[in-house]
Amino acid sequence: MSITINPPAGPWTVDDLAGLPDTGCRVEIHEGNLLLMSPASLWHTRVMRRIAAALAAQNLAAEIEVGVKQSGRNFRIADVGVFHRPQSDPHQSFWAAEDLALVIEVVSDSSKVDDRMTKPRWYAEVGIPGFWRVEESAEDPHDAVIFQFELATTTDGAAAYIQTGVTTLTALEAGHGSNL
Repeated sequence: MSITINPPAGPWTVDDLAGLPDTGCRVEIHEGNLLLMSPASLWHTRVMRRIAAALAAQNLAAEIEVGVKQSGRNFRIADVGVFHRPQSDPHQSFWAAEDLALVIEVVSDSSKVDDRMTKPRWYAEVGIPGFWRVEESAEDPHDAVIFQFELATTTDGAAAYIQTGVTTLTALEAGHGSNL
């Protein structure tokens, strides 16, 4: 299947997305640039769902594929987001960073640099208190390693994440290692 997108004049905005056909692709806007992402692997999707379910079992307001909006020209989609409080509008797609306590990225082969470097910097800059990076376990292909980070301020005043823990998806599902 192929699609043709005729970009609007000037940079892309969140409002421009309303006119795009629903192709099943994930789309983000970074500094006005449209980013099309390949579909997630089955492993990636299953891990997202398992993490969200494990966090929900701990009475946390966790959802998958959460749109985080910095501005009309800048938003990202977190694989999993944990809200400070449950959200009530089932039609809402984008939230302000201050609505989120934690964002989680499951590392994909097609977006390793983005998941490991670019997105954590972006989430830190918008002030989300917690970030988790999830990697496939080398020992067990059905498990994942979860690296946990908290927002801090560097000596030059920049926002950055510092690692505060590491756990596994299996431990999280057993009710251990959430650090929340």
